[in-house]
Amino acid sequence: MIDKTRVGNRIRELRRERKLTLEQVSKGTGIPVSSLSRIENTRLALNVEKMAKLAKVFDLEVSELLESTQPQAEPVRPRRPMARRAIEKRIDKDLVVEEVGQSQAHYLFSSINGANIQTMYYEVSGKSPWDTYFLKYAGEKSTYIIEGRGVLYSEFYTPQILEAGDAIFIDCDGWHCLVAAEDCDVVKLFVVNYYDPSVNPPEMETKEFTEQEWNALTGS
Repeated sequence: MIDKTRVGNRIRELRRERKLTLEQVSKGTGIPVSSLSRIENTRLALNVEKMAKLAKVFDLEVSELLESTQPQAEPVRPRRPMARRAIEKRIDKDLVVEEVGQSQAHYLFSSINGANIQTMYYEVSGKSPWDTYFLKYAGEKSTYIIEGRGVLYSEFYTPQILEAGDAIFIDCDGWHCLVAAEDCDVVKLFVVNYYDPSVNPPEMETKEFTEQEWNALTGS
């Protein structure tokens, strides 16, 4: 079985040695930036196909991805001598940005290793859920609307309009997506995803729906 912690650390090590960004590795492998970030942060396991793509972009054999030039980490102890902390300042550095359909996802704290949450700032301009994709995974999500108006579509509830200052929590084991309202050009939001650590790997599923397919699924 592939050790996702060892491989994730090795990939980050190789990428930094070669002075590559996550976006450059994504273009060379076809693996989304969000997945690469989760791989490096040991929240997503690798299959053989992804291992081969990453080995190729680093000009290595697959077996070399399992080798590390860094000393092996000490066994995990019940208590850490120091709590983790990270500060992101947009004025000082470029955040990891992924184009997601008609949206931009800005990933925060991607340097934190082994976290069970993923924090993002989103800007959503798409107005139709049928022109983007829905997603689901084993976990939870909190969303706060910073600016604009959006519409949240979720499998188990009727569509919900959210305005600036609104916040919503959902279990993410059902299909869901958020789009800008018809009278809004861009909706800006802050999102925190929590991934269930008992699910290994915590795979995120995506799917496109037509309006007819969605109505059939939800009984609308």
